[in-house]
Parts: sequence; C-alpha cells; structure tokens
Amino acid sequence: MNIKVLVFAHIKELIGSGSIDLELSEGATGNDLLQKMEASFPQIKGHRKYLKLSMNGEYINADATIIQDAEIAIFPPVSGGGGKTMFEIVDHEIDIDSITAKVSSPEAGAIATFIGVTRNFTGNMQVTCLQYEAYPSMAIKMMKKIGAMAEKAFDIKKIAITHRIGAVSIEEVSVVIAVSASHRKPAFRACEYAIDTLKELVPIWKKELLTNGEQKWIANNPELK
Repeated sequence: MNIKVLVFAHIKELIGSGSIDLELSEGATGNDLLQKMEASFPQIKGHRKYLKLSMNGEYINADATIIQDAEIAIFPPVSGGGGKTMFEIVDHEIDIDSITAKVSSPEAGAIATFIGVTRNFTGNMQVTCLQYEAYPSMAIKMMKKIGAMAEKAFDIKKIAITHRIGAVSIEEVSVVIAVSASHRKPAFRACEYAIDTLKELVPIWKKELLTNGEQKWIANNPELK
C-alpha cells in the first residue's frame, strides 16, 4: 500500500521535503515505516529514538498497524470550542485582549494569562528571531485536549490557547494562554499546567536564528539541542 508521510521541523530539512510517499506491505507497523524511512534517508538514523508518529491526528506507538489511506506524520519532540475559536494556530500578530475576552465570564473573579515572547539571547548567543512550524490540525486537536484536561483538573470556567507560527521577532508574542476562574489560584495553576503540557505534547517546533548566521531547532530533549 502507498502511504503519504508528512514530516516537520529539522527532520523535514534533513530529508529535503515536507512529505514523502512510501510503499508498505499490508499490516505494516510504525516500526516498519520508520525502518523504511531510515533505509531511504540514512541521515535521520541518529534521530530515530526521539521521533514521534501520528495517524489521522492521533499519536500512535511504533508497533501500531498502519491503515491504508491514513494520514501519517513523523516528527521530532515538540518544543507547543463553541462559537468562539478557543484553540487556534495563527500566522499573524496575536491580539492579547481578544484572547482574554474569550474567557471572560460573569462568574469569573480572576483571569490569568501566560504570554510567551521572543527574547534576544539564548545563553551567550544573540537571537534575531524565532521561526515556528506546526502540524496545525493535530496541534489544535491536542490543545483542545489540554483544555479539557485543565477544566477537569482545576476549578476553572474557560480556557483559550493561541499559538503563532512563522517568523516571530524579538519581543513579539508567540503564544497566549488565558484562563478564567472564580478565584486566582486555580486560574494560575491551570495556566502553568497548560503551557507546560503544550510544550510536551503539541506538535509545534521552533528554530532560533542567530546573529552569527547559525540556525538551530530547539527541542525539549537536551540531546537534540
């Protein structure tokens, strides 16, 4: 069976394409797919143990069976309702006030926000900007899950998450999380939980562009930095 595989971040750069077609036998697993990827693109072998797989927008284990015509994505570790769009990926400047307005409620006595911005130094290296990339459909699905988990774990009213992709200059906003609650403590806790979980689970990656011309992808796993 012919499977189209989407690739992201530095794996895309190593392969030289954002998607590839692989021919797999019926009943092939994620491991079979990865082995064929390594055979076709030996430059990714050193990254194998860190790679994640998804099928139709859901994370899968490497021993899961690949389904014919499924949308498969392979990527490195992530860096990451109603009438209103509470969870979104955008390619433009984020309006912070509009995000907090989404979670406003007459029952809420507190609104906590987390605002992520681009800083000008990483260690002793000067940064010119960050470049963000995402797997949008899966990223939004995972942000909705984070929102549902936050609502279950904390006594909050509403939560909204917006993440920007593309180039984000120094002091510009890359992510906003807003949480409303009756009291401040659950709002603070849910906000912290949401950004920590986003960085672990949501398929969004960032690349640092440095003044010396160097470019490097940033991952949670220090071995990939």
